[in-house]
This record gives sequence, C-alpha cells and structure tokens, in this order.
Amino acid sequence: MTAKFRGNLKHLAVVPAAIAVLWGLGEAGIHIPDHPAILLLAVVYSAYRGGLGVGLAGAALDVAYAALFF
Repeated sequence: MTAKFRGNLKHLAVVPAAIAVLWGLGEAGIHIPDHPAILLLAVVYSAYRGGLGVGLAGAALDVAYAALFF
C-alpha cells in the first residue's frame, strides 16, 4: 500500500459516517426518502477526495450496505 493511498483512506470514512447518520435518523423516526442518492454522494465524495482506490472501497461499502438492508 502506497503512502498516498494510506493518506487518502481518511476520506473513506465519509461512507460509514453517512450510513450511521441515515441509520440514526431512521431509528429516531425521521424518514429520508432517497437513501441511495445520499450514499452515492458519499461514495462520489470519497472517490473525488481520495482517488480511485478509495472510491472503489467506498463503492464496495455502499454495495454491502445495500445488500444487507435492502
């Protein structure tokens, strides 16, 4: 793993953070009508800030979340 990739991994945290926020809002009874679009924004942000490898990891997290909950 290159130093640049390791440094960019911090941008991957936006995907699980988005998942946690959506879950918390759902538990609080606040319905967010378009979950996939919000998660896609998180993946796009992590890819933009972190690069291709981090973006692919973010997409994998998004797919895993979708498979688990939808």
